[in-house]
Amino acid sequence: MATSTVSVYTRTTDANGKRRYELADHRTSYPMGTIFCLRYEVGGRRKWETLTGSMITLKYALARAKMRESDLLTGAINDAKTAPVVPVPQPEKPARLTLDQAIDRYLRNASTKSPRTFHGYTYTMKQFRESCAKQFLDEINKQDLYDFVTYLRVRGLGDRTIHNRVEEVVGLLRHYDIMNVTIRVKHTEKKISAYTREELRSLFAVCDAEDRLVFEFFLGSGCRESEVSHACWEDINFEAKTYTVREHLELGFQPKDREEREVPLPDALLASLRQRRQTYTDAKLIFPNKQGRPEGHFIEFFSTCCLLQIPNSALALSRKSSKLLSPISSLIVDSRLLLKHADVTSICPGQSCSHPGCCESSRT
Repeated sequence: MATSTVSVYTRTTDANGKRRYELADHRTSYPMGTIFCLRYEVGGRRKWETLTGSMITLKYALARAKMRESDLLTGAINDAKTAPVVPVPQPEKPARLTLDQAIDRYLRNASTKSPRTFHGYTYTMKQFRESCAKQFLDEINKQDLYDFVTYLRVRGLGDRTIHNRVEEVVGLLRHYDIMNVTIRVKHTEKKISAYTREELRSLFAVCDAEDRLVFEFFLGSGCRESEVSHACWEDINFEAKTYTVREHLELGFQPKDREEREVPLPDALLASLRQRRQTYTDAKLIFPNKQGRPEGHFIEFFSTCCLLQIPNSALALSRKSSKLLSPISSLIVDSRLLLKHADVTSICPGQSCSHPGCCESSRT
């Protein structure tokens, strides 16, 4: 009976091009790229079979040897010169992600953020796609970011805005573990100043009673635009004299860092709110738009009023932080906790504050 033993050998080639075979040892760790061969006899003649492929290991070679022994016993291998082809499994290559696919997936993940943040990301990705003609995500390099900077500068954007947009694109790359493609756009941090009493008087002079109350709420609470636009009557505690910035999922609003907080309000503002409540008894929002939804254009209106009444002023109200409108002095004690502002001095100048309804009213 013919032998059915199959042995595993390694094959090397010396400097003269001569092949050398050595019996493989299961106790030895062989590096990737080692050539393994099977040796067995068919019809009394010795045959060598080289295992081909990019992922051949000793463990795989020993498994193929057992299969060859089974083939010899069952007669699957005969006297033919060519042994049956051994299929070698190839690792599946991951599908190459296109830039459009990467952006779509990234924006789907970002859709859980606030609507304003999501729309901002969407607009930035649209601009980046217009500036970049590459097809695949792994093709993006630093030059594409520099080209994006040029694209934004041509459209007249400032350094701070360009910095923010580039950071958002870098966030896209880091979302897919591309950590080595980033640039820094330098920008000057502008010093923020508070409005003077004269400027506030000029501002309120062009406001009607409705608009004046809105901006008195900004002034008395120090809240952000989104916090004022989503303020509901149920958030006002007239007895405790506070406004609670709380989550309103039915309106699509979540507070900064998802932390609710209480903000004390001055007596003059509370009196105006009481009078307004008597007029709008069935309203949910304190300052809704004409459709009864949250008003999202306070900043635009405020800036227009500033340009009309204070044409030489470079001051503007920040959408992220009402740093130009001073809250009442009782907020200054722990303003970082109450208002979530990082810079206390930009909220209120303290003893030198001359804003009507601010520190003066609280001292009296």
